Amino acid sequence: MGFVTNAEILPISFPLAKPFSNHVRPVTHIQGMVVKLTTDSGIVGQGFIYGLSNIVPAEIIPHIKDIMQIVFEECEETHNANQLMSYWNQRWHDYRSTKCPAPQLYALAVIDIAMWDVFTKANDISLHAFLGGHLSKIPAYGTTGWLSLSVPELIKECLFYKRKGINAFKLRLGSPDDYARVKAIRTAMGDDFVLTVDANQRYSVEQAASIAKELSVFNITWIEEPTANTLPSIEAIRKISSLPIALGENIIEKSDFEAICEKKLTDYLQLDLPRCAGITGFCEIAKIALQHNIPLCSHLMYELSIGLVAAFPNGHLLEYDNLLPPDIFAESFPVDQGYLYPSKAPGNGATLTEAALQKYQTACYQLTPEKKIRCSL
Repeated sequence: MGFVTNAEILPISFPLAKPFSNHVRPVTHIQGMVVKLTTDSGIVGQGFIYGLSNIVPAEIIPHIKDIMQIVFEECEETHNANQLMSYWNQRWHDYRSTKCPAPQLYALAVIDIAMWDVFTKANDISLHAFLGGHLSKIPAYGTTGWLSLSVPELIKECLFYKRKGINAFKLRLGSPDDYARVKAIRTAMGDDFVLTVDANQRYSVEQAASIAKELSVFNITWIEEPTANTLPSIEAIRKISSLPIALGENIIEKSDFEAICEKKLTDYLQLDLPRCAGITGFCEIAKIALQHNIPLCSHLMYELSIGLVAAFPNGHLLEYDNLLPPDIFAESFPVDQGYLYPSKAPGNGATLTEAALQKYQTACYQLTPEKKIRCSL
């Protein structure tokens, strides 16, 4: 038997205290996945991902089982965390050498995050410190400017973040009253308030350029995903947009990130942990952004992203929300004058408590080297 003796696969579902609508559908729950890896020395590594609409546990779980069975079969002679991580790094790159379907990508991500948790805990170091720990803190922006919110509700959200010292907010575009909504927030919050807008790829290049020009009078820091995430569309809007551009959360392939960074097609790069296939992919792309002096931001999952964004010298902004239930993590994530601080404890810095897992898991699959899979509800 190798170093990892057991894997638990836990689909989870968090009900929202305040349901909202995004550009796709109403959102009432946050779906997620947890993988727990237990080692023969008693270390437990936890991987955790979630999303607003793209995490579908029933599609991801078979891929997690398949990958973990291969890990068990091939790691019988793996006896410590360093050996395991060396093996996993090669296996991860083997998977990413070909295009992965989304469920497999997310399976890789949650396992990869758990592997990094095992590795850093075994080496008694935080993920942030192991990766270089270049920045001690990262400023945040509030991200709950949903289309379903009225103007008074949007301003209330801005004030919620302002009370935490967060002087930045992102508004979703797609309302017939976009201009009036942006104007109302700018008027209510003042000229020094950082305001960004997110188009969620909904516009043609011409429409996006027109909207960017119209909104440029409000000192907008960026327009996010103004058009389709194809290189021709990105190149076209880059040439004519009146606003700086942010993108990256829906880019999948490393080659596309390389082209975007080399050609400076974005002013800010936003990385999504699940779509990066985990910490390994996040770090590879962050290094590309650093090479080309592009500021690094995160997409959702601030709990895990703090240590990653702050690990790089070009770490810039952290997307911050109030979506998940309170007190579900073993760690706390206080905001101090608008900044969040990476964990100094060994591990990846974000661990769901056993109480939270018991409360919010929808199933539990146990996988051992003997390939005996058991499920309990």
